[in-house]
Amino acid sequence: MQFELVSFFIITALFLALIGIYHEATYPHNFVSLWFFHPIGYFLYSNRYLLIFVKKPIGISIILLMIIIGWMLFFTIPWQSAAENEILGISILNCCVVLHGIPFDIN
Repeated sequence: MQFELVSFFIITALFLALIGIYHEATYPHNFVSLWFFHPIGYFLYSNRYLLIFVKKPIGISIILLMIIIGWMLFFTIPWQSAAENEILGISILNCCVVLHGIPFDIN
């Protein structure tokens, strides 16, 4: 299972690299942007480290709170361009990756 997740992550990294190649507001940029953000989200939530967070209420609460705050920021802030939306999404994904490394020991 882990090899499939790694290959899935490598494909999303390819799409992330292609986001910077194509200009904003073009069809190829929109396509690779969409196909970066959706699979990377699926990767993070299907990763085996998520099982640690499911057993730890603090960890899953923090991740759910981050998702809710991220969507609230996305809909309430008047963004000037799609690149700013992408920066917000990548920042939230980076925070999720950092949180995957924290054990959240309750004891």
